[in-house]
Amino acid sequence: MPAILPANSSVPAGVGRHAARLAHHTGQPDRPVRALSTQALSQGAHPGRRGTIALKGDTTMRKLTQTLAVSLALLSPAAWSAVEVKGVRFEDTRQVGGQTLQRNGTGVRVKLVFDVYAATLYLPRKETTAAGVLGQSGPKSLQIVLLRELTGEEFADAMMTGFRQNHTDAEQARYKARLDDIKAAMLAFGKARKGMVVHFEFVPGSGTQLLVNGERKGNVLPGEDFYNAMLAIWLGEQPVDKSLKAGLLGAQ
Repeated sequence: MPAILPANSSVPAGVGRHAARLAHHTGQPDRPVRALSTQALSQGAHPGRRGTIALKGDTTMRKLTQTLAVSLALLSPAAWSAVEVKGVRFEDTRQVGGQTLQRNGTGVRVKLVFDVYAATLYLPRKETTAAGVLGQSGPKSLQIVLLRELTGEEFADAMMTGFRQNHTDAEQARYKARLDDIKAAMLAFGKARKGMVVHFEFVPGSGTQLLVNGERKGNVLPGEDFYNAMLAIWLGEQPVDKSLKAGLLGAQ
């Protein structure tokens, strides 16, 4: 009978007797019998468990792959390209007039105890003071997302009140025609529903425009001075919400 183990290996007595009985019953004493080494037996190895070991290995590899995929996704720039406030997602950049604007800051307009809308300000470059924002030329965009339902009249009245609180009678008279146009566009909202997206934007060479859910409302109104006068509603000496002003200036 050929040798089935290296010379320096030993076979437990039980294994040897089992091999002998197997040879006797099969009638094939000359056929090699593969015995397990003492080391393999001590480690719990068993030929019939190969599939189980392989399956466990595959499961572990899948888990590692999934974990790695999630980690890479969190490290990618896209994962950090927006901020979420009150369930509203604001992107870090916005295209206006062919230029990429940066998100300057974000906040929430609160009246009494109610969240009215979330807002974010986009500028060519970031500023931390109202004077810096108003003195900066180029395209600008203020995005508002309603957090509760309003009527068009409530929305318009709130804007006009904010304008009056931050401008002299002479300034109000100078901008009256353009304010009337903006107010008419707001009144046309009917119901300003929760989730409605409003953009007040200034495009150089064009003017101030009001967008509602991406659709322009009213006329394009000339003059960067008018747009800055509108921004005073949120950034002026008497803003509609001091906490919101701080947020738009990057304090939050």
